[in-house]
Amino acid sequence: MSLFGNVGGTVGRNDLPRSNLIRRVADRQHDLDATGDAGDICFVRDGSDDREDPRYWFITPDDLFVVFGMTGLVESVHYIREDGSRDTVLARPDAYGEFDLVDRAPPLEQILDDIYQRVEKLDYKSDFTRGVFQWGAQSVLARFGAFSALYGEKDIVPGLSDQMVVLKISDGCPRRCLYCPEGGGIELYDEERIRENMDLVRGLQERFHPVSKVHMSEAFLNGSDILWHRVLNDNIRQLDRSIRLGDANPIQLRRLFKKVYGSDDVDLSRLVDPTGIVDMVYERFPEVEKLYAFMGVPTVNTVPESYLKKLRIRQSTGTAGITRVLLGIESGHAATSRYLGKNETPDEKLRAMKKIIGAGIKLEVIAQAGMTGQGFIDNNGYFVSSREALNATAFLIARAFRESYVHHSMKPKVVISRYVHVPGTELARRHDGSREIIPYFNPTIDMEADVAYFRNRLIEYGVCSLQIEDHYEQALNPEVRRSARWAS
Repeated sequence: MSLFGNVGGTVGRNDLPRSNLIRRVADRQHDLDATGDAGDICFVRDGSDDREDPRYWFITPDDLFVVFGMTGLVESVHYIREDGSRDTVLARPDAYGEFDLVDRAPPLEQILDDIYQRVEKLDYKSDFTRGVFQWGAQSVLARFGAFSALYGEKDIVPGLSDQMVVLKISDGCPRRCLYCPEGGGIELYDEERIRENMDLVRGLQERFHPVSKVHMSEAFLNGSDILWHRVLNDNIRQLDRSIRLGDANPIQLRRLFKKVYGSDDVDLSRLVDPTGIVDMVYERFPEVEKLYAFMGVPTVNTVPESYLKKLRIRQSTGTAGITRVLLGIESGHAATSRYLGKNETPDEKLRAMKKIIGAGIKLEVIAQAGMTGQGFIDNNGYFVSSREALNATAFLIARAFRESYVHHSMKPKVVISRYVHVPGTELARRHDGSREIIPYFNPTIDMEADVAYFRNRLIEYGVCSLQIEDHYEQALNPEVRRSARWAS
Protein backbone atom coordinates (compact mmCIF):
# COMPACT_ATOMS: atom_id res chain seq x y z
CA MET A 1 0.00 0.00 0.00
CA SER A 2 1.28 3.46 -0.91
CA LEU A 3 2.17 5.90 1.81
CA PHE A 4 -0.50 8.16 0.30
CA GLY A 5 -3.21 5.53 0.22
CA ASN A 6 -5.60 7.42 2.50
CA VAL A 7 -5.08 10.82 0.90
CA GLY A 8 -6.84 12.00 -2.24
CA GLY A 9 -8.17 9.45 -4.73
CA THR A 10 -8.33 5.69 -4.52
CA VAL A 11 -5.03 3.87 -5.08
CA GLY A 12 -4.68 1.53 -8.05
CA ARG A 13 -6.66 3.12 -10.89
CA ASN A 14 -4.12 2.35 -13.59
CA ASP A 15 -5.88 3.43 -16.74
CA LEU A 16 -7.87 6.61 -17.00
CA PRO A 17 -6.07 9.18 -14.81
CA ARG A 18 -2.58 8.18 -15.83
CA SER A 19 -3.47 8.09 -19.51
CA ASN A 20 -4.97 11.57 -19.19
CA LEU A 21 -1.74 12.89 -17.75
CA ILE A 22 0.35 11.18 -20.42
CA ARG A 23 -1.92 12.71 -23.04
CA ARG A 24 -1.30 16.13 -21.51
CA VAL A 25 2.43 15.50 -21.68
CA ALA A 26 2.11 14.44 -25.31
CA ASP A 27 0.55 17.83 -26.11
CA ARG A 28 3.75 19.55 -24.97
CA GLN A 29 7.39 19.30 -25.87
CA HIS A 30 8.70 16.55 -23.61
CA ASP A 31 11.27 13.81 -23.13
CA LEU A 32 10.67 10.53 -21.35
CA ASP A 33 13.71 10.48 -19.06
CA ALA A 34 13.02 7.51 -16.76
CA THR A 35 10.68 4.51 -16.66
CA GLY A 36 9.95 1.59 -14.37
CA ASP A 37 7.34 -0.22 -12.33
CA ALA A 38 7.23 2.74 -9.93
CA GLY A 39 6.24 5.15 -12.72
CA ASP A 40 7.62 7.42 -15.44
CA ILE A 41 9.46 10.76 -15.37
CA CYS A 42 8.99 13.20 -18.23
CA PHE A 43 10.92 16.43 -18.76
CA VAL A 44 8.16 18.79 -19.86
CA ARG A 45 8.82 22.06 -21.64
CA ASP A 46 6.65 24.70 -23.28
CA GLY A 47 5.17 26.16 -20.10
CA SER A 48 4.49 23.04 -18.12
CA ASP A 49 1.80 23.43 -15.49
CA ASP A 50 1.11 26.97 -16.75
CA ARG A 51 4.58 28.19 -15.79
CA GLU A 52 7.39 29.55 -17.90
CA ASP A 53 10.11 27.19 -16.75
CA PRO A 54 10.38 23.51 -17.71
CA ARG A 55 9.50 20.91 -15.09
CA TYR A 56 9.85 17.21 -14.45
CA TRP A 57 6.58 15.26 -14.12
CA PHE A 58 6.54 11.96 -12.23
CA ILE A 59 3.47 9.83 -12.98
CA THR A 60 2.84 6.56 -11.11
CA PRO A 61 0.54 3.54 -11.61
CA ASP A 62 -1.32 4.43 -8.38
CA ASP A 63 -2.31 7.84 -9.78
CA LEU A 64 0.30 9.89 -7.99
CA PHE A 65 1.46 13.00 -9.87
CA VAL A 66 4.58 14.78 -8.62
CA VAL A 67 6.02 17.99 -10.09
CA PHE A 68 9.76 18.58 -9.64
CA GLY A 69 11.74 21.68 -10.52
CA MET A 70 14.72 21.50 -12.83
CA THR A 71 17.05 20.79 -9.90
CA GLY A 72 15.02 17.78 -8.76
CA LEU A 73 13.36 19.45 -5.76
CA VAL A 74 9.72 18.57 -5.16
CA GLU A 75 7.33 21.42 -5.92
CA SER A 76 3.96 19.71 -5.56
CA VAL A 77 2.35 16.30 -4.99
CA HIS A 78 -1.12 15.39 -6.22
CA TYR A 79 -3.49 12.49 -6.62
CA ILE A 80 -5.43 12.35 -9.85
CA ARG A 81 -9.15 11.58 -9.65
CA GLU A 82 -11.03 9.57 -12.27
CA ASP A 83 -12.27 12.78 -13.91
CA GLY A 84 -8.70 14.04 -14.23
CA SER A 85 -8.95 16.65 -11.46
CA ARG A 86 -6.26 16.86 -8.79
CA ASP A 87 -6.26 16.36 -5.05
CA THR A 88 -3.22 18.26 -3.84
CA VAL A 89 -1.35 16.60 -1.00
CA LEU A 90 1.63 18.93 -0.80
CA ALA A 91 2.61 22.24 -2.42
CA ARG A 92 5.68 24.41 -2.13
CA PRO A 93 4.58 27.88 -3.28
CA ASP A 94 8.02 29.47 -3.24
CA ALA A 95 11.75 28.76 -3.15
CA TYR A 96 12.13 29.65 0.53
CA GLY A 97 11.40 26.06 1.57
CA GLU A 98 7.88 26.47 2.92
CA PHE A 99 5.74 23.38 2.29
CA ASP A 100 1.94 23.39 2.60
CA LEU A 101 0.30 20.04 3.42
CA VAL A 102 -3.36 19.00 3.55
CA ASP A 103 -4.68 18.10 6.99
CA ARG A 104 -4.73 14.33 6.41
CA ALA A 105 -1.30 14.13 4.82
CA PRO A 106 1.54 12.16 6.41
CA PRO A 107 4.50 14.12 7.85
CA LEU A 108 6.51 16.11 5.35
CA GLU A 109 9.67 14.04 5.81
CA GLN A 110 7.79 10.80 5.11
CA ILE A 111 6.26 12.20 1.93
CA LEU A 112 9.58 13.43 0.59
CA ASP A 113 11.42 10.19 1.44
CA ASP A 114 8.69 8.07 -0.15
CA ILE A 115 8.85 10.06 -3.40
CA TYR A 116 12.62 10.01 -3.72
CA GLN A 117 12.72 6.29 -2.89
CA ARG A 118 10.28 5.70 -5.73
CA VAL A 119 12.26 7.67 -8.32
CA GLU A 120 15.49 6.01 -7.19
CA LYS A 121 14.15 2.67 -8.47
CA LEU A 122 13.54 3.90 -12.02
CA ASP A 123 15.64 3.14 -15.08
CA TYR A 124 17.12 6.42 -16.31
CA LYS A 125 18.18 7.23 -19.84
CA SER A 126 21.22 9.11 -18.53
CA ASP A 127 23.35 9.28 -15.42
CA PHE A 128 22.84 13.04 -15.49
CA THR A 129 19.08 12.78 -14.90
CA ARG A 130 19.61 10.14 -12.22
CA GLY A 131 21.97 12.58 -10.51
CA VAL A 132 19.34 15.34 -10.56
CA PHE A 133 17.10 13.21 -8.30
CA GLN A 134 19.67 12.23 -5.68
CA TRP A 135 17.69 13.74 -2.82
CA GLY A 136 16.04 12.68 0.42
CA ALA A 137 13.94 14.48 3.01
CA GLN A 138 16.88 15.55 5.18
CA SER A 139 19.00 16.77 2.27
CA VAL A 140 16.07 18.75 0.80
CA LEU A 141 15.36 20.52 4.08
CA ALA A 142 19.06 21.06 4.76
CA ARG A 143 19.43 22.58 1.31
CA PHE A 144 16.77 25.23 1.97
CA GLY A 145 18.29 26.01 5.37
CA ALA A 146 21.77 26.46 3.91
CA PHE A 147 20.61 28.61 0.98
CA SER A 148 18.76 30.94 3.38
CA ALA A 149 22.18 32.34 4.31
CA LEU A 150 22.26 34.06 0.91
CA TYR A 151 19.67 36.67 1.86
CA GLY A 152 18.78 38.57 5.01
CA GLU A 153 15.38 39.45 6.41
CA LYS A 154 15.52 42.91 4.83
CA ASP A 155 16.73 41.72 1.43
CA ILE A 156 14.24 41.73 -1.43
CA VAL A 157 14.76 38.89 -3.91
CA PRO A 158 11.87 38.93 -6.41
CA GLY A 159 11.04 35.69 -8.19
CA LEU A 160 13.39 33.53 -6.15
CA SER A 161 13.50 30.09 -7.75
CA ASP A 162 15.34 26.82 -7.18
CA GLN A 163 17.53 27.47 -10.22
CA MET A 164 18.53 30.99 -9.15
CA VAL A 165 21.83 31.91 -7.53
CA VAL A 166 21.58 34.92 -5.20
CA LEU A 167 24.77 36.98 -5.07
CA LYS A 168 24.88 39.68 -2.42
CA ILE A 169 26.70 42.86 -3.48
CA SER A 170 25.55 45.45 -0.93
CA ASP A 171 23.53 46.05 2.24
CA GLY A 172 20.71 48.52 2.62
CA CYS A 173 19.78 51.58 0.58
CA PRO A 174 20.56 55.30 1.06
CA ARG A 175 16.99 56.26 0.24
CA ARG A 176 14.15 56.42 2.77
CA CYS A 177 11.02 55.18 1.03
CA LEU A 178 8.29 54.79 3.66
CA TYR A 179 7.25 51.26 2.67
CA CYS A 180 10.69 49.63 2.38
CA PRO A 181 12.66 47.84 5.14
CA GLU A 182 16.04 48.44 3.42
CA GLY A 183 16.29 52.23 3.60
CA GLY A 184 18.40 54.51 5.77
CA GLY A 185 21.96 53.77 4.67
CA ILE A 186 24.01 51.62 2.31
CA GLU A 187 27.20 49.59 2.50
CA LEU A 188 28.69 48.63 -0.84
CA TYR A 189 30.75 45.44 -0.92
CA ASP A 190 34.23 45.63 -2.37
CA GLU A 191 35.59 43.13 -4.88
CA GLU A 192 37.08 40.83 -2.25
CA ARG A 193 33.83 40.55 -0.32
CA ILE A 194 31.76 40.01 -3.47
CA ARG A 195 34.11 37.22 -4.54
CA GLU A 196 33.82 35.65 -1.07
CA ASN A 197 30.03 35.65 -1.44
CA MET A 198 30.31 34.06 -4.87
CA ASP A 199 32.61 31.38 -3.44
CA LEU A 200 30.00 30.70 -0.72
CA VAL A 201 27.28 30.23 -3.31
CA ARG A 202 29.47 28.01 -5.47
CA GLY A 203 30.27 25.89 -2.43
CA LEU A 204 26.56 25.41 -1.69
CA GLN A 205 25.97 24.43 -5.30
CA GLU A 206 28.75 21.85 -5.18
CA ARG A 207 27.36 20.45 -1.92
CA PHE A 208 23.68 20.26 -2.80
CA HIS A 209 23.55 20.47 -6.62
CA PRO A 210 26.69 18.69 -7.86
CA VAL A 211 24.84 17.57 -11.01
CA SER A 212 21.89 19.94 -11.39
CA LYS A 213 23.92 23.15 -10.95
CA VAL A 214 24.04 23.29 -14.76
CA HIS A 215 20.30 24.01 -14.57
CA MET A 216 20.90 26.96 -12.21
CA SER A 217 20.95 29.38 -15.10
CA GLU A 218 19.52 32.46 -13.37
CA ALA A 219 21.40 34.87 -11.11
CA PHE A 220 20.20 37.81 -9.05
CA LEU A 221 22.56 40.56 -7.87
CA ASN A 222 21.26 41.00 -4.34
CA GLY A 223 21.40 44.73 -3.72
CA SER A 224 18.94 47.60 -3.62
CA ASP A 225 20.43 49.14 -6.78
CA ILE A 226 23.54 47.97 -8.64
CA LEU A 227 24.12 51.47 -10.02
CA TRP A 228 25.08 52.76 -6.57
CA HIS A 229 28.38 51.00 -7.28
CA ARG A 230 28.79 53.43 -10.17
CA VAL A 231 27.28 56.62 -8.79
CA LEU A 232 28.78 56.56 -5.29
CA ASN A 233 32.16 55.35 -6.53
CA ASP A 234 32.19 58.26 -9.00
CA ASN A 235 31.55 60.57 -6.04
CA ILE A 236 34.49 59.03 -4.18
CA ARG A 237 36.81 59.39 -7.18
CA GLN A 238 35.75 62.99 -7.76
CA LEU A 239 36.39 63.84 -4.11
CA ASP A 240 39.80 62.16 -4.31
CA ARG A 241 40.69 64.27 -7.36
CA SER A 242 39.54 67.42 -5.52
CA ILE A 243 41.81 66.55 -2.59
CA ARG A 244 44.80 66.12 -4.90
CA LEU A 245 44.01 69.51 -6.46
CA GLY A 246 43.82 71.08 -3.02
CA ASP A 247 40.09 71.80 -3.23
CA ALA A 248 38.89 69.36 -0.56
CA ASN A 249 39.87 67.95 2.84
CA PRO A 250 40.97 64.28 3.17
CA ILE A 251 38.65 63.97 6.17
CA GLN A 252 35.69 64.36 3.78
CA LEU A 253 36.92 61.41 1.75
CA ARG A 254 37.38 59.22 4.83
CA ARG A 255 33.87 60.07 6.00
CA LEU A 256 32.35 59.28 2.60
CA PHE A 257 34.37 56.07 2.26
CA LYS A 258 33.27 54.89 5.69
CA LYS A 259 29.66 55.72 4.90
CA VAL A 260 29.75 53.76 1.65
CA TYR A 261 32.15 50.90 2.46
CA GLY A 262 31.92 50.71 6.25
CA SER A 263 35.58 51.64 6.76
CA ASP A 264 37.58 54.89 6.76
CA ASP A 265 40.68 53.07 5.45
CA VAL A 266 40.59 54.72 2.03
CA ASP A 267 41.76 52.34 -0.69
CA LEU A 268 40.48 53.26 -4.13
CA SER A 269 41.52 49.85 -5.46
CA ARG A 270 38.63 48.40 -3.47
CA LEU A 271 36.10 50.18 -5.68
CA VAL A 272 34.36 47.86 -8.11
CA ASP A 273 32.27 49.02 -11.07
CA PRO A 274 29.00 47.29 -11.97
CA THR A 275 30.56 46.17 -15.26
CA GLY A 276 33.22 44.39 -13.22
CA ILE A 277 30.59 42.74 -11.01
CA VAL A 278 28.80 41.44 -14.12
CA ASP A 279 32.06 39.98 -15.46
CA MET A 280 32.70 38.28 -12.10
CA VAL A 281 29.28 36.57 -12.22
CA TYR A 282 29.74 35.01 -15.63
CA GLU A 283 33.34 34.00 -14.92
CA ARG A 284 32.40 32.23 -11.65
CA PHE A 285 29.07 30.81 -12.86
CA PRO A 286 29.48 29.94 -16.55
CA GLU A 287 26.09 28.19 -16.62
CA VAL A 288 24.25 31.48 -15.93
CA GLU A 289 22.21 32.69 -18.89
CA LYS A 290 19.99 35.30 -17.23
CA LEU A 291 21.22 37.98 -14.85
CA TYR A 292 18.80 40.25 -12.94
CA ALA A 293 19.36 43.39 -10.89
CA PHE A 294 17.49 46.24 -9.27
CA MET A 295 18.03 49.78 -10.49
CA GLY A 296 16.48 53.00 -9.26
CA VAL A 297 15.04 55.96 -11.11
CA PRO A 298 17.61 58.52 -9.78
CA THR A 299 20.65 56.36 -10.58
CA VAL A 300 19.37 55.34 -14.03
CA ASN A 301 18.89 59.00 -14.87
CA THR A 302 22.39 59.81 -13.57
CA VAL A 303 24.33 57.46 -15.85
CA PRO A 304 24.32 57.79 -19.66
CA GLU A 305 22.40 55.31 -21.78
CA SER A 306 25.70 54.22 -23.32
CA TYR A 307 26.77 52.96 -19.90
CA LEU A 308 23.59 50.90 -19.52
CA LYS A 309 24.42 49.31 -22.87
CA LYS A 310 27.80 48.27 -21.43
CA LEU A 311 25.94 46.47 -18.67
CA ARG A 312 23.75 44.74 -21.24
CA ILE A 313 26.64 43.57 -23.44
CA ARG A 314 29.94 42.73 -21.72
CA GLN A 315 32.74 44.68 -23.32
CA SER A 316 35.32 41.97 -22.58
CA THR A 317 33.48 39.19 -24.43
CA GLY A 318 30.65 40.72 -26.45
CA THR A 319 28.22 38.37 -24.68
CA ALA A 320 25.14 39.07 -22.56
CA GLY A 321 25.48 40.90 -19.27
CA ILE A 322 22.47 42.08 -17.27
CA THR A 323 19.45 40.66 -19.08
CA ARG A 324 16.69 42.09 -16.89
CA VAL A 325 16.31 45.21 -14.76
CA LEU A 326 13.71 45.53 -12.04
CA LEU A 327 12.64 49.16 -11.62
CA GLY A 328 10.32 50.01 -8.76
CA ILE A 329 8.36 53.10 -9.66
CA GLU A 330 5.58 52.00 -7.22
CA SER A 331 3.36 54.90 -8.34
CA GLY A 332 3.32 57.19 -11.35
CA HIS A 333 1.16 59.70 -9.51
CA ALA A 334 3.05 62.78 -8.30
CA ALA A 335 1.27 63.34 -4.97
CA THR A 336 1.28 59.64 -4.07
CA SER A 337 4.97 59.31 -4.92
CA ARG A 338 5.84 62.21 -2.65
CA TYR A 339 3.76 60.73 0.15
CA LEU A 340 5.61 57.41 -0.15
CA GLY A 341 9.01 59.10 -0.02
CA LYS A 342 9.69 58.62 -3.74
CA ASN A 343 10.67 62.17 -4.59
CA GLU A 344 11.29 61.75 -8.31
CA THR A 345 8.63 63.16 -10.62
CA PRO A 346 6.50 61.18 -13.10
CA ASP A 347 8.59 62.67 -15.92
CA GLU A 348 11.76 61.38 -14.27
CA LYS A 349 10.22 57.92 -13.92
CA LEU A 350 9.18 58.04 -17.56
CA ARG A 351 12.70 58.95 -18.62
CA ALA A 352 14.22 56.10 -16.59
CA MET A 353 11.86 53.50 -18.07
CA LYS A 354 12.55 54.67 -21.61
CA LYS A 355 16.28 54.78 -20.95
CA ILE A 356 16.45 51.14 -19.82
CA ILE A 357 14.35 50.01 -22.76
CA GLY A 358 16.48 52.10 -25.09
CA ALA A 359 19.60 50.36 -23.80
CA GLY A 360 18.13 47.05 -24.92
CA ILE A 361 17.65 45.59 -21.42
CA LYS A 362 14.42 43.79 -20.62
CA LEU A 363 12.50 45.91 -18.14
CA GLU A 364 10.23 44.82 -15.29
CA VAL A 365 8.36 47.78 -13.87
CA ILE A 366 7.10 47.23 -10.34
CA ALA A 367 3.97 49.13 -9.38
CA GLN A 368 2.05 48.65 -6.17
CA ALA A 369 -1.63 48.45 -5.37
CA GLY A 370 -3.05 49.05 -1.90
CA MET A 371 -0.21 51.11 -0.47
CA THR A 372 -2.55 53.88 0.64
CA GLY A 373 -5.77 51.92 1.10
CA GLN A 374 -8.66 53.89 -0.35
CA GLY A 375 -6.48 57.00 -0.35
CA PHE A 376 -4.81 59.46 2.00
CA ILE A 377 -5.16 63.00 3.31
CA ASP A 378 -2.33 65.24 2.08
CA ASN A 379 -0.69 68.13 3.95
CA ASN A 380 -3.32 70.54 2.66
CA GLY A 381 -6.16 68.43 3.97
CA TYR A 382 -7.24 67.13 0.54
CA PHE A 383 -8.18 63.51 -0.08
CA VAL A 384 -5.96 61.78 -2.68
CA SER A 385 -7.72 58.78 -4.19
CA SER A 386 -5.82 55.52 -4.71
CA ARG A 387 -7.82 54.82 -7.85
CA GLU A 388 -6.71 58.18 -9.25
CA ALA A 389 -3.09 57.21 -8.51
CA LEU A 390 -3.47 53.78 -10.13
CA ASN A 391 -4.95 55.34 -13.25
CA ALA A 392 -2.07 57.84 -13.51
CA THR A 393 0.46 55.03 -13.00
CA ALA A 394 -1.10 52.90 -15.74
CA PHE A 395 -1.09 55.84 -18.14
CA LEU A 396 2.58 56.64 -17.40
CA ILE A 397 3.75 53.04 -17.92
CA ALA A 398 1.77 52.74 -21.15
CA ARG A 399 3.31 55.95 -22.40
CA ALA A 400 6.84 54.70 -21.67
CA PHE A 401 6.21 51.46 -23.54
CA ARG A 402 4.46 53.21 -26.42
CA GLU A 403 7.24 55.77 -26.90
CA SER A 404 10.02 53.16 -26.87
CA TYR A 405 10.99 50.79 -29.66
CA VAL A 406 10.91 47.30 -28.21
CA HIS A 407 11.91 44.12 -30.01
CA HIS A 408 9.33 41.40 -29.37
CA SER A 409 11.92 39.28 -27.50
CA MET A 410 12.61 42.16 -25.07
CA LYS A 411 9.01 43.03 -24.32
CA PRO A 412 8.84 44.84 -20.97
CA LYS A 413 6.67 43.55 -18.16
CA VAL A 414 4.54 45.22 -15.52
CA VAL A 415 4.63 43.53 -12.13
CA ILE A 416 1.55 44.48 -10.12
CA SER A 417 2.44 43.93 -6.50
CA ARG A 418 -0.06 43.96 -3.68
CA TYR A 419 1.02 46.08 -0.73
CA VAL A 420 2.67 44.08 2.05
CA HIS A 421 2.40 45.43 5.57
CA VAL A 422 6.02 45.24 6.79
CA PRO A 423 6.20 45.96 10.54
CA GLY A 424 8.72 48.62 11.49
CA THR A 425 8.36 50.65 8.31
CA GLU A 426 6.95 54.17 8.41
CA LEU A 427 4.13 53.28 6.04
CA ALA A 428 3.07 50.38 8.29
CA ARG A 429 2.96 52.82 11.21
CA ARG A 430 0.74 55.18 9.24
CA HIS A 431 -1.58 52.33 8.35
CA ASP A 432 -1.74 51.24 11.99
CA GLY A 433 -1.96 54.45 13.94
CA SER A 434 -2.44 57.42 11.66
CA ARG A 435 -5.66 58.86 10.33
CA GLU A 436 -3.92 60.01 7.16
CA ILE A 437 -4.60 56.76 5.29
CA ILE A 438 -8.21 55.76 4.75
CA PRO A 439 -8.29 51.96 5.18
CA TYR A 440 -10.11 49.51 3.00
CA PHE A 441 -13.53 48.39 4.21
CA ASN A 442 -12.60 44.79 3.43
CA PRO A 443 -8.82 44.51 2.93
CA THR A 444 -8.84 41.30 0.90
CA ILE A 445 -11.76 42.09 -1.39
CA ASP A 446 -10.86 45.76 -1.84
CA MET A 447 -7.22 44.97 -2.57
CA GLU A 448 -8.19 42.53 -5.32
CA ALA A 449 -10.64 45.08 -6.70
CA ASP A 450 -7.82 47.64 -6.96
CA VAL A 451 -5.53 45.08 -8.62
CA ALA A 452 -8.28 44.34 -11.16
CA TYR A 453 -8.88 48.05 -11.72
CA PHE A 454 -5.17 48.69 -12.31
CA ARG A 455 -4.86 45.72 -14.65
CA ASN A 456 -7.87 46.91 -16.66
CA ARG A 457 -6.48 50.43 -16.91
CA LEU A 458 -3.14 49.08 -18.17
CA ILE A 459 -4.87 46.94 -20.79
CA GLU A 460 -7.10 49.86 -21.79
CA TYR A 461 -3.98 51.99 -22.35
CA GLY A 462 -2.39 49.27 -24.48
CA VAL A 463 -0.14 47.36 -22.04
CA CYS A 464 -0.57 43.61 -22.44
CA SER A 465 2.52 42.14 -20.75
CA LEU A 466 1.11 42.00 -17.25
CA GLN A 467 1.92 39.84 -14.29
CA ILE A 468 0.22 39.62 -10.91
CA GLU A 469 3.32 38.86 -8.87
CA ASP A 470 3.11 36.88 -5.66
CA HIS A 471 6.82 36.11 -5.46
CA TYR A 472 7.57 39.82 -5.06
CA GLU A 473 5.22 40.04 -2.11
CA GLN A 474 6.76 36.96 -0.53
CA ALA A 475 10.17 38.56 -0.99
CA LEU A 476 9.00 41.59 1.00
CA ASN A 477 7.66 39.53 3.90
CA PRO A 478 10.28 38.03 6.23
CA GLU A 479 7.57 36.00 7.99
CA VAL A 480 7.46 33.76 4.93
CA ARG A 481 11.12 32.91 5.39
CA ARG A 482 10.92 32.43 9.14
CA SER A 483 7.95 30.06 8.78
CA ALA A 484 9.78 27.78 6.35
CA ARG A 485 10.60 24.30 7.67
CA TRP A 486 14.33 23.70 7.51
CA ALA A 487 16.61 21.07 8.97
CA SER A 488 20.29 21.75 9.57
